[in-house]
Amino acid sequence: MSSSSEHKECAHERVKTYVEGFDEALGGGIPRGSIVLLSGLPGTMKSSLAYSILLQNAANKDLRGLYVTLEQRRDSILSQMRTMGFTKEEPLEKIEIFDIARIKKEAGERAEAKFWIEYLKKVINLKRKISDFNLFVLDSLDAMEFLERAEGKRSQIFHLFEWLREWKTTAFLVTEAPPEPTIQGLATAEVKSEVDYLADGIIHLRMHHINDVDVQRRIRCIKMRGTRHDMSYFTLVFENGVFSITRPMSM
Repeated sequence: MSSSSEHKECAHERVKTYVEGFDEALGGGIPRGSIVLLSGLPGTMKSSLAYSILLQNAANKDLRGLYVTLEQRRDSILSQMRTMGFTKEEPLEKIEIFDIARIKKEAGERAEAKFWIEYLKKVINLKRKISDFNLFVLDSLDAMEFLERAEGKRSQIFHLFEWLREWKTTAFLVTEAPPEPTIQGLATAEVKSEVDYLADGIIHLRMHHINDVDVQRRIRCIKMRGTRHDMSYFTLVFENGVFSITRPMSM
């Protein structure tokens, strides 16, 4: 007979995105413990999708989430998300938004890569002692500009990813760097290429022009270790605080 803990672990084997239709394309969801890049250009709703994943899992699976922002203030994020229709108040108790944008701004150019990575680890370890989190979001990886100028940046990135793996929490790293090699500029983005290689999954969001005036948001899982997934692009729809996908529409 299975124990309740075994049943709980089985139930959490996959983390759902709660994007209607997309979890099926992912083979049931994201394998628990994966490090996933949410990548795309500005305006593709990367941060909104990351927040939605935390909110929906808190509401539907009672999972706790930690959202670390390096760019926006906590109040600004909450105001933005409520404006977009994320109005569920009860699950917010299971989501902590930690804002280190102010500290990052004060440190500025003086801060070295090792300092920021160690500081980030200390913050998260402290939060974990207070409440163990099932899901983690870092918004955004691009705000850690020091990685571009740091000596031994490959080593710093590798150790950051290894530390996240030891934590065994499903992590979402928001990045504005398009991971597909067909997109201009990626070939010279050494750090981004390293991140792409180390990540377990890459979910890419893009804006697709269907004619001279109309644009659609599209989403695609480029890679996801541990699951068979559909690599096709889907149209990403957002309405009343809920994400869903449809097959791409053309005009």
